[in-house]
Amino acid sequence: MIYDDPSSDATTGLISRTILERSGYLSNDAFSVRCEFRVPVNVAETVLLPTEEPPPSSPTPNHEHAEALIRFITNDVPTDVTLEVGGETFWAHRRFLAAQSSVFAALFTGPMRENTAPSVRIDDMEPLVFKAMLDFIYTGNLPPPPEDLEGDNQIAMTQHLLVAADRYDLQRLKSICAEKLSAHIDMSTVATTLDLAQRHRCHELKDACFDFLAQTKGNLKAILKSDGFEQLITDYPLVIVELLARVAPLPH
Repeated sequence: MIYDDPSSDATTGLISRTILERSGYLSNDAFSVRCEFRVPVNVAETVLLPTEEPPPSSPTPNHEHAEALIRFITNDVPTDVTLEVGGETFWAHRRFLAAQSSVFAALFTGPMRENTAPSVRIDDMEPLVFKAMLDFIYTGNLPPPPEDLEGDNQIAMTQHLLVAADRYDLQRLKSICAEKLSAHIDMSTVATTLDLAQRHRCHELKDACFDFLAQTKGNLKAILKSDGFEQLITDYPLVIVELLARVAPLPH
């Protein structure tokens, strides 16, 4: 039988049992049935005109959303852990840190003592670096550098922040730091930056170093003899082989 209207119980094309038994559709007391469903669709609501742009799938949170999140967390949800870094104390929320970092997740939800301890000590990190990392975790943005931090000190701060981002598996922060460092590569920093990129598996930063060195082929010999590169050759000889293959490839 066929339903002409999905909203109606009226049917057409009914076949009696006698006719069905005499027809060729019945074989070994069995027959096949094919069903067709018609679903009404409001085309105007589901089809975009060629000139229309689809809505964004996941809008980027703006600054007001970040501030609202900070107010909610700091005012409405009591902190449940303190973090001791270099003699300074930071208050935070276990679940929020765990949601942003797989390392914090293992720290606070795994079998380690820290998952219930009210205070956690973090070594080998300056308080200023940890504060910047913590601000990024809560807001998604890097705070402006302190007024007394300029020039080389800002670059050093970014280097330390990249190390912290790698340590706590904050990939977006790591990429932001790599982008900032890539913009400050020169003859005096390229060896240190390349060492940092290799040590912390930062491929985009290593590529930026290689691109810089490719532009200074005439000075490459002098650069390779510098103290920084002599240590790189000792620590990462394969990186130097890769560098030479990219900067001075063998003629065909």
